[in-house]
Amino acid sequence: MTAVLVNNASSVVTACFATSWLASPTPYGRGENSETELPYCAVPCLQEHCATFDNGCLCVVNTKKMIDRCVLGACGMPEAIFTRNLTETKCQTPVRNKAAKLNMLSIAMTPVTIIVVSLRLVYKQFFRVRKHFNTEEWTLMAAIATGLVSMALSIFGITGHGFGTDVWGLDRPTLVAFRRYFYVIQIFYVVLMTLLKLTFTFFYLNIFSGRGIRALLWSTVAFHVALALAFSIGIVFQCLPIPSQWEKLSHAHDATMTGYCANTNAAGWVNSALSVLSDIWLLSIPLSQLHKLHLYWKKRLGAGFMFMTGFGVAVISCLRLASVGNYTSTSNPTWDQWDIMWWSTVEIQVGLICTCLPSMRLILIRLWPRAFGSESSNPLISLNRVSSLETHHTRLFEDDELTQPNLTATTLATHPEAVPKCPEPVFYCRSEKSTGGSADAV
Repeated sequence: MTAVLVNNASSVVTACFATSWLASPTPYGRGENSETELPYCAVPCLQEHCATFDNGCLCVVNTKKMIDRCVLGACGMPEAIFTRNLTETKCQTPVRNKAAKLNMLSIAMTPVTIIVVSLRLVYKQFFRVRKHFNTEEWTLMAAIATGLVSMALSIFGITGHGFGTDVWGLDRPTLVAFRRYFYVIQIFYVVLMTLLKLTFTFFYLNIFSGRGIRALLWSTVAFHVALALAFSIGIVFQCLPIPSQWEKLSHAHDATMTGYCANTNAAGWVNSALSVLSDIWLLSIPLSQLHKLHLYWKKRLGAGFMFMTGFGVAVISCLRLASVGNYTSTSNPTWDQWDIMWWSTVEIQVGLICTCLPSMRLILIRLWPRAFGSESSNPLISLNRVSSLETHHTRLFEDDELTQPNLTATTLATHPEAVPKCPEPVFYCRSEKSTGGSADAV
């Protein structure tokens, strides 16, 4: 009994001493005594890893890391942020800041992306035989509009409220505002990536008309939409009530503060992994059709290269996957979550540019045919005459005027494969009864 009383008394004294050690005003508390008290659940972690609450013990890097992991496990992210803020401020740890780097990335890449997308849209609307937008153009425009809003949230929202800065250099209102903006931008990311993947998928739907491949592509559309809905709902309701996600940062010391937040770290890993897998899937679908094409190997290689435009997105998605580790399990979110935001920005910008690369080739061919090859030498034009094994034809890949090269005597002598040999199933024969032809894929 005496031992229990002694232990209890020791714990109380230690807790009081820990609180008094941290009791001076900090940037987070701004001098409000109740706001500078150490969360009760964090005290045992300090007791476990540091017998004396002095700077010589608590300010050692390895000790701070062990205390940090302990508080994250024993309390939660809000309490861990609060504790980290107090301890690092007391230890006078320098505040790092790299917010400007993310802003510079967005400001540098966005104009390039807008120019490339605009060129594609202008070409589609004014320089094709059929002057109208396909479904992929509408999803691309929706992605651009969503991306511009997301960029504004990034620059004026999260980086404008401490993102890229250590948490102990921020006051309480700034940290709360950061969490609110970060909550919103997560939803925008899911929507943006879904629109990008739908743009690629609709692009392929305008190329291939085989029943099997089209069923596969429509299933891919349904999968991406369902995945976006699932993760969006998960993000919106990751904390109940919803405002507790950021409001609890103002009351980490208050045990009466209600609210439950799920551990979304696993969801972050799943989302990133599925994004990588879906990128690989979108690459494999068109490439799987190349062996069915009766083309010279050079033309087949050229067609494969054009279908590989999404490869850049897959590479960036893999790099982003490596940065998911600190997605939610961190006591310094304004610094540790910077990498995932950086790679997410690059991923979106590169994805938007990649969707436009096939159209960029057509524009370059029109402007400088000698430098980039004539229209009839484009390896993808041959796709217009090659059939799917299932329906004996494929959708047209180029514009109408590009799919009918002049069959001069020289052309027939040097390129006999250019002659449609209907009704042989391996060639596409243009006719009014064709069930799948669309000349507007690119």
